[in-house]
Amino acid sequence: TIRAIRRQPLGLGTAQFSDEMHGQGLNVPANYYPHNLTLELAIEQGWLIAVFFLFFIFASIWKLIANRLSEERYAVFVSAIFIFYLINAHLSGDLSDGRFLFISMALLFRINPTRSNLSRH
Repeated sequence: TIRAIRRQPLGLGTAQFSDEMHGQGLNVPANYYPHNLTLELAIEQGWLIAVFFLFFIFASIWKLIANRLSEERYAVFVSAIFIFYLINAHLSGDLSDGRFLFISMALLFRINPTRSNLSRH
């Protein structure tokens, strides 16, 4: 997989991972995927898209930390959903399964941390 990224730094194209594995002599199913969203993005869409994605992951984690003092009722729920789908996206699923991760990332940025527990003390 690292060879594929080095050979095609702008990516192989969407859903081309299994074709690449066949090209390396591996006997994998036609719909085989790497079970890691960041790796799949790096191979199929290129390293630049993967770096862009990682930037948003780290920004979301930063926002998650900033939201820890929020009193909004759904802050804990959205944070848990984000953590679950972040782990899930790097252990199973392909790019289309990442949609729930992307939605939870967007919801994290909707939470307003200005209403905090510290403001009462």
